[in-house]
Amino acid sequence: MEKSVSKQCLNAYASTATIHGVRYIIGDSNESKKSYRIFWILAFICSIVGLGYYAHGVYMKWSIEPDIGLTVRMRPMREIPFPAITICSPLFARDSMANFSRFYAEYTATSGKILPYLTPEEQNYLSANIQACTPTSSPMIEKSCRNRTEKNIPKLLRESSLKVPELFAACRFKKNYMKCEKMLNRVLTNNGYCYTLNMQSYQTIFNENVISRDFDSFKRETIAKSFDKENQLYNESFNDADGNMTDPNQWSLDTGYITNDDNVFPIRAIKINQLTVYMKLTESDSTNLCLSQGKGYKIIFHLPNEIPTPFHDEYFISFDYERMMTLTAKSFRNNPEMRKYAPESRRCYFDGERSLKYFKSYTKAHCDYECMTNYTLKQCGCVKFSMPRDDDTPVCDLDKTKCYFKAMMEWPDKDDESQQGDGKMLMPCNCLPSCSDIKYSVKLDKEAILDSAIRLAHVKNKSESNVYARMAIRFNDHSIDEQENYVAYKLQNFIADFGGLLGLFMGCSILSIVEVIFHCIRACFKKGQVQEIEIQSVPLEDAIKNGTKLSNQSFQMNSTNGCYCKNNEGFESLK
Repeated sequence: MEKSVSKQCLNAYASTATIHGVRYIIGDSNESKKSYRIFWILAFICSIVGLGYYAHGVYMKWSIEPDIGLTVRMRPMREIPFPAITICSPLFARDSMANFSRFYAEYTATSGKILPYLTPEEQNYLSANIQACTPTSSPMIEKSCRNRTEKNIPKLLRESSLKVPELFAACRFKKNYMKCEKMLNRVLTNNGYCYTLNMQSYQTIFNENVISRDFDSFKRETIAKSFDKENQLYNESFNDADGNMTDPNQWSLDTGYITNDDNVFPIRAIKINQLTVYMKLTESDSTNLCLSQGKGYKIIFHLPNEIPTPFHDEYFISFDYERMMTLTAKSFRNNPEMRKYAPESRRCYFDGERSLKYFKSYTKAHCDYECMTNYTLKQCGCVKFSMPRDDDTPVCDLDKTKCYFKAMMEWPDKDDESQQGDGKMLMPCNCLPSCSDIKYSVKLDKEAILDSAIRLAHVKNKSESNVYARMAIRFNDHSIDEQENYVAYKLQNFIADFGGLLGLFMGCSILSIVEVIFHCIRACFKKGQVQEIEIQSVPLEDAIKNGTKLSNQSFQMNSTNGCYCKNNEGFESLK
């Protein structure tokens, strides 16, 4: 009986089904002959396959490979920081400690036998500083100092480096002159020790396991205050109104500034924040054979939460010239709803998604630099003096110079795997950009000859034996463009596309699914109402003998789902 009820429900559904082809497959009409059924079953299977193929693509687009939209809006310039600016002098070693010109002259005069006449201290300073420059005499110096085993190269570089007053003549910010040593901090770079401004302290940038003794203690004062030019030319106070030093950690790349105050660190980027720096060098030093990048200054722009790395763009200012640099900035954001996708799909990392061994905050430059460091350590067993490291990582001496230069040139082509995290698990570097980022673009105006009589009017202790260069940096607008990525393909788009595919391949809709559910429930409900009546076939003569009175006419006994009829032989079920 249950089979008969199911059959009836299937026939009832087949006669009213809105899904194309169903009545030809499960119906009992003449249209459901075997040949028809085979054809429609094949057609149905093809439609299911097509639906599955395209539905998979729609699902991938919605759940795994996002369709990203881009919106652009204007933001006030003051909501982003002024960039950190690192200035590298071409001369980074004091002549009294590492005079390469004198060494080369004496080396030539003694036919290469000068080494016995150098003190151990001079040999140490020469062997350390040669790694930070590329002089014409480097092969000779390298040969003479080859046997030096001094390991504390950063310490030697720091001791022999020039101080701020020896390299900078004057600094001006927001139309007020100030002492450059109040603005600049010494930082170890690929070119030796340079000076940077508006960069966060190394305690904020590096993890606790990183050696920090190679870096100066960063000044915690802000240079964002306006200065009283009438009272004093060089203002020596960088504290707030109450005399307290300002908090150096008032900005992060993901959250921006935590306060609306103007007196914050890093300083805000506003159009009137023109920065002017006068750089100097004695004329005798400008002919030194160990000039790191020719006769001029190297300028590096980077985020305040980054250290200067080989992956940042560099700009050049020659001696006796002045150059105006106009900055434009763009801010990049990703909507928080992008977090549900894998970093490989959205092509960026949110804050906290990727941890680095040496750096607290993730940026692409930090990740690349860490991977290069790991690759150099793997190839050479040591790292270059400027690379981040912990106490267990040795610094390469002069014998390893060629090795780490080769490793730095090979990376990232041969860097298939690098150690990340705790150093125990090998994984590809995969240095994606940050989901929140700021890009500074620099437009270099034409370099002009420095007019010393006019441009150096505010420089104290001018000397005819010095050569000067002037750098002016400013923003060209009061606002910036912020580009935000968002999920353009949402759940409603997925439902609409999937519904379209259902209609195209199956000719059905949500109501068609409701229809199937309805007939299934109806079948179960009818099965519960079936009353089975068991009737045995009894010959008519026996029934008469037993006293049963029956009419000679046929009769029907109706039940809910069955029909029982009398015939000449007795009683039996017809359905």
